[in-house]
Amino acid sequence: MIVTDELIILGEQIKKLRTDRGYTIRTLAAVTRIDKMQIVKIEAGRVDVRFTTLCRLALALNVTLHELIPITDNPLVSIDKAREE
Repeated sequence: MIVTDELIILGEQIKKLRTDRGYTIRTLAAVTRIDKMQIVKIEAGRVDVRFTTLCRLALALNVTLHELIPITDNPLVSIDKAREE
């Protein structure tokens, strides 16, 4: 698996949200029912995260998917702007 900047940024965001809430990896794993080692890999940006996993993480961290995924150059925004023109 190739580690990309996007996966690293996503992992950093998830770790920040988790620690801001005072959750340990063990706590987040228990709440989301995601294996602890999988969370470690996600936070390190070493795994491509499935949509359903992102949803479970967002729910557990009490954020929207938009808040969970820190994307600055969102291609969907570009498509929406192009449609408006």
